[in-house]
Amino acid sequence: MIPYYCNEAMLLLPNVRSLVDCTRHSLEIETEDGSKLDLVIARTPVTKEALRDVVERGLADQERSLKGFMLLGKAEGEYGGLFGIEVRMRFIDKERGPLYHHVFHTIIERDRVGFFGISRVAHQAATEAWMVAMLSNLKPRA
Repeated sequence: MIPYYCNEAMLLLPNVRSLVDCTRHSLEIETEDGSKLDLVIARTPVTKEALRDVVERGLADQERSLKGFMLLGKAEGEYGGLFGIEVRMRFIDKERGPLYHHVFHTIIERDRVGFFGISRVAHQAATEAWMVAMLSNLKPRA
C-alpha cells in the first residue's frame, strides 16, 4: 500500500508497482483589490535533462507556437530555499486575449514543479506583485 495525499483525503493505493505524480492544481484567485489571476502548480517527473535545458526548450516551443509571444524576463533565483528559474512572458490566447505569465520552475525531490501565475495583461502588475509575495513565503514540506 502506498499512501497518496490529495486535498480531500489520504488514499491507500493497493498493488502499486510505481507511481508518477503529474497532478496539477489550478486555483482561481481574486485579490483584495479586485485583480483576477490563476495559480497553476504543475508537476512532472525529473529527467536527466537539466532544469535550465527544459525551461529553454519550453520557451523555444512557446515562441514558435504562441501568437504575439514576448519574453519579458528570465532569471535564476531562489524562494524558500528552492533554486529555480523565473520566467515572465506575454502572449495572445485565442479565447482569453492578451495574457501575462509569471512562472517559477524548480525541482522538489523527484519532481519538476512549475508555479504559474496567469492573468490578463490588464492585471499584469498586480499578478507580478502577488506572485513575488506568494513565492517569497514559499515553505517546502520537510
